[in-house]
Amino acid sequence: MTSRNSSLNEKPEQIGVQKLKILFLCTGNTCRSQMAEGLTRHLKPDLIEPYSAGVNPYRRVRDEIRAFVEKLPNVLND
Repeated sequence: MTSRNSSLNEKPEQIGVQKLKILFLCTGNTCRSQMAEGLTRHLKPDLIEPYSAGVNPYRRVRDEIRAFVEKLPNVLND
């Protein structure tokens, strides 16, 4: 017997649905956009394909942000 809700347990790739692509854009791409990308990638990897960028990217992530994000599980990719 096939359940009408069986697709709720399947991954999007299994039912032919593409992931939603989201671009988080901010000024420097050192804080907000990277955190949003990382958290989205961590929380919804099967549904969303997140990206981050900056209109005027800085060379590195601020130390305060790195210290905060390092406390979260696998959120910020170096």
